[in-house]
Amino acid sequence: MAGSVRTFDAFRNPGFRLFWPSNFFINLARWTQMTLLPWMVLGLTESPFRVALVGFFAMLPMLLLGIVGGMLADRVDRRALLMTTQSANVVGAVTMTVLLYLGAAQYWHAYLAVLLAGTSWALDQPSRRSVLHDLVGRSGVTNALALDHVGANASRAVGPALAGLMISTAGVGGGYMVISLFYLSSLVLLGRVKLPTARTRSLGARNVLRSLSEGFRYVSANNTIMAVVVITAVMNFLMFQSLQMMPVLAKDVMHVGPGLMGTLMAGEGLGALVGSVLIASAAGLRYHGRVFLGGSPSLGDASPPLAVALVFAVDADAAGIGPGDGGFRHDAEHDRDTGGQRGDERQGAGGCRGGDRR
Repeated sequence: MAGSVRTFDAFRNPGFRLFWPSNFFINLARWTQMTLLPWMVLGLTESPFRVALVGFFAMLPMLLLGIVGGMLADRVDRRALLMTTQSANVVGAVTMTVLLYLGAAQYWHAYLAVLLAGTSWALDQPSRRSVLHDLVGRSGVTNALALDHVGANASRAVGPALAGLMISTAGVGGGYMVISLFYLSSLVLLGRVKLPTARTRSLGARNVLRSLSEGFRYVSANNTIMAVVVITAVMNFLMFQSLQMMPVLAKDVMHVGPGLMGTLMAGEGLGALVGSVLIASAAGLRYHGRVFLGGSPSLGDASPPLAVALVFAVDADAAGIGPGDGGFRHDAEHDRDTGGQRGDERQGAGGCRGGDRR
């Protein structure tokens, strides 16, 4: 039907066909990492508090640097920024792999590893969203965002399950070797993406302060964008704290091994995957705000750690939050799709999150 949006329309764009798997591999690496490292810290320290610090250090950069990432999206070459942050991820993963195989890894190395990954994520995530807009344009951005969330949620299902399997069979060191390969694969694919020339502005100190001021003024003056920021912050603060503590629940409460722990954590991603596929398949989706709001309160009715089936059901609703708020926000901003507003939103999310959720 003319004007309708089909599920895989964005894949007609050759750049998106490379950018999507690049994002998938980096998300797969992150979810595998966020399963391996808490288990490693728990094994080394037997301290739930030190396990919780893995999530804290993973999201601290988003709180401190989220707005900076939004500013960089408008002022530097986006492809160069993504290549730089992704190269840093490769170096960090390889370094951690070497430490693990040498038997020299300490629990605090996990904090440094997630701090580096979180810093890269905070600085480049707004640019990744902008690249989607650059590749497919405003008319295709809702479908591209939904498909990007399909990949992100698929990685949330595959990553923890793979991490549990790797811990059981090859140990944390073997799992980290796989993470290094994921990061490297993402870097290679990203290097092949050709982006349209984007207009950038200078990065002078006066321009930086002006950009921050403009971003805050725009968000505060736009009720729709402010609502997205507030709801995102509230939902992340109240609902999304259980995942980082799953190794503690699995080992000390449920008395199961890493394999079943990975399966439980994968159930969350599987539920979100189903929801995001449904959204991507919705032809001519008009009411992004209703999807966003409808996916949010339903999370309050369940506790994800109780069972895989329960987590699946909860996150099928939660999937509406990601692409829903993306399309909702793009509608509100019209063609003014700047990194500053995305940075404000990512900072609001990062200030509350215990683990990274797209």
